[in-house]
Amino acid sequence: MAAGRAPRVSVVLPVYNGEPFLADALDSILKQSFRDFELIAIDDGSRDATGEMLDRLALIDSRVSVLHQTNAGMVRALNRGLELARGDFIARMDADDVCHPERLARQVAFLDAQPDIAVVGCAVTLIDEKGKRIREVEYPRTSEAVAAFLETGAPLAHPTVMMRRAAVLAVGGYREAYRHAEDYDLWLRIAERYRIANLPERLLLYRQHAAKQSSTHAVEQRFATRIAWFAARCRRAGKPDPTSDLIALAPEDIDRFDLSPRERANIGLDLVEALLEADPAMVKPDAAAKALELFARVDTAAADRARLVRTKMMLASGFARRGEPLVAARWFVRALSCRRSAFVDVCAIAFHWLARRLARLGRVRRPAN
Repeated sequence: MAAGRAPRVSVVLPVYNGEPFLADALDSILKQSFRDFELIAIDDGSRDATGEMLDRLALIDSRVSVLHQTNAGMVRALNRGLELARGDFIARMDADDVCHPERLARQVAFLDAQPDIAVVGCAVTLIDEKGKRIREVEYPRTSEAVAAFLETGAPLAHPTVMMRRAAVLAVGGYREAYRHAEDYDLWLRIAERYRIANLPERLLLYRQHAAKQSSTHAVEQRFATRIAWFAARCRRAGKPDPTSDLIALAPEDIDRFDLSPRERANIGLDLVEALLEADPAMVKPDAAAKALELFARVDTAAADRARLVRTKMMLASGFARRGEPLVAARWFVRALSCRRSAFVDVCAIAFHWLARRLARLGRVRRPAN
């Protein structure tokens, strides 16, 4: 790349203590078939060898630039990357994932051919800490499907996206109040002005491990996700965004919205389920106590009854996995007593869990290609 000329793509990679997987992530970027890019790595106060690894790479590859900062969190690191980026397109990358060699080429070609699309992601292959395949994950492809999916959650895997820099800056970048769900909040705001899509190709190996933020901050992420949707609902109704002046979210911020008792109760169930999805056997020292504390705050009389059955079943399953069968049995009975059709609900939930389990066993046992 000629000196002083802006690249087409700026790859923004924030990293904190990323040493275990960083080499693979960097290697996958530098080996892209599309060469007209810069890699902006923001070392967010790492205490391991991350900073040294990045500095060594920057000395031997002029496309790599490194910014070291005191630990300020993912959102500030991302926004700092946006400020430094020079490319027309911003490609996100995380320090624990691995890109397909054609990822940048295919996303650039798509955005060049679709000028009305502001953000494009792709399908992914989930891998474990050792790089072993877990399963494939698809995302909604068309802008219409993405818009519909936004009402329930993030329709893109954050580290897969390529975005038009002008569009991201036009909506104000990432918002610090929505840490742990900063991507979902951004997609909601971008979708209000632009279109979003996903490529069907699996162009990223998306690593799952215990230290991943979606696991360690599952409850906070779910709460921020719900607040982001309520804020978007206000904007779409022509009302001011009640969170526009916030730099952090607190439980009482739910009072900024005109929610029904059922909506409030269902948020409480969401938080219990988020904890149990991230830690199904409640193996963390405080997981069981935290789950019970979150459930105790729920106005069960106002909650959706089917949702209540599902949450109680998840608690029963969690205590069973934890090795507390008597507690599990009590939650199972409580699930059955929620409503007249609870037995049907319980059977449907159990069948769904069994089907998912069998499907995953089949994928795990399938020989690698």
